[in-house]
Parts: sequence; C-alpha cells; structure tokens
Amino acid sequence: LSENALDIIAEKLRDIRQSSVEEVRLLPKAVHQLASVSREDVLAELLGQLNVPQEEQGRILQQILEREKITSTAIGNAVAIPHTILDSLEETKIIVGIKDEGILWEGDIVRLVFLIVFAKNEPSQNILFRKIYNFTRDKERVNKLIKDQKIEVLTEYLEGESHGTH
Repeated sequence: LSENALDIIAEKLRDIRQSSVEEVRLLPKAVHQLASVSREDVLAELLGQLNVPQEEQGRILQQILEREKITSTAIGNAVAIPHTILDSLEETKIIVGIKDEGILWEGDIVRLVFLIVFAKNEPSQNILFRKIYNFTRDKERVNKLIKDQKIEVLTEYLEGESHGTH
C-alpha cells in the first residue's frame, strides 16, 4: 500500500475510535410516548420534537416517506429506524418513540421507533446507524427501553459499544 493509502486508513480508524454518542444530540425528551396510531402520524409527531419550522417538518416528513417507499425501515424485533439527511442541520438528532400496543408499519407491528435526522456533515452516519441497529438486535434491551422509557438504556449501550464492551 502507498503511504497515502495508509494515511487514509489511519484517518478512518481514528474517526471510528472517536465516534461516540457524544457527537449526537439526543433531544431533551429523547424518549417520547407516542399518541399517534399511523406510521405517517407517528413520524409527524416525532418530527414535532425537532423544534424546526412547520414547513421544514413537512419537507423532512416527505423525505422520510420517500425513503420508506424504497424499503420499509421496520427491521424486526418490533423496531423501525426511519432516517434522513438534512442539509440545514448542524448536528445529528435522535428521537425515540414508544407505542406499547404497537403501530402497523408496512406489514410489521412496531413498538419502538428510532427517528434519526442526520446532519449532512455527520462523519459517522454508518457507524451510528450500525450501533443503533446492533442495540435493536437484543430483544431484552429493546423491551427494557420500552418498559423503562429511559434514554440511558440506549446511551449506556452506545457508549459501551463504542468502546468495544458490547
């Protein structure tokens, strides 16, 4: 490998090591008990937590729904991870929605929704998405987050996962 290629690999490895939950803005009320019963209404309800102008919320909702047309973001274990990238956002934001009785989401019943709005300049989108996806593969953790409704269930996992302890 050339010296330039080695430098690029070393830089990517530094980015991965430095990637942590601290780079992400979990909103003040990051766990939200959902009142809505349809997928579109749930997305609008969660987007309402972003504190952005109504027309911006509408644009973000359309982006997410267009993404859902490609393939559903319901990933099993009663979880969906709708997501989009927003040019005007300075930092990535995550909102967690919980609906105990579930929501019909493209043929799946979803009880836990991780809405992620990535900032365009977020260097670790794939890493963050992988960490959240890995969290959702553990039914016990998913059920604990639904039951306790405390964001610490997620943040403790993400912080530990970023240090290789999960």
